[in-house]
Amino acid sequence: MSPAVKAMLRRKNRLMRTGRVEEAGALARHVRLAVTNFSKCAQKAWARVHEVLGTRAKSDQAVSAGNLTAQLINDHYASISVDSEYRQPARKLTALDHREFVSEYTVFRILDKLRPTAAGLDNIPAWFLS
Repeated sequence: MSPAVKAMLRRKNRLMRTGRVEEAGALARHVRLAVTNFSKCAQKAWARVHEVLGTRAKSDQAVSAGNLTAQLINDHYASISVDSEYRQPARKLTALDHREFVSEYTVFRILDKLRPTAAGLDNIPAWFLS
């Protein structure tokens, strides 16, 4: 990440903290464009490196270690992550039917108030979420 992008992200966070959400959104679009352009340049550079070295891998090739392939691993986890006997629980009479909209700004404010040393039940540190 370039120093210019870091500066834009810091400015966006300052704008969000002061409630200037529209300006922060516009700056976020500029950051997204800068990162996308950088990513495209990096992809072209790596493509050229692979071309020069002659190590360009085909996307349809399976990554294998012995007789273990990426497709076998994917199939295994896909088969165990689905419960064919799952039944959705009945709706409780006390449950409200309306849905509450949570904006990006609300999530930003909540994450901004986290202490930097706090970790949740998932042991993900707060600095990772910001």
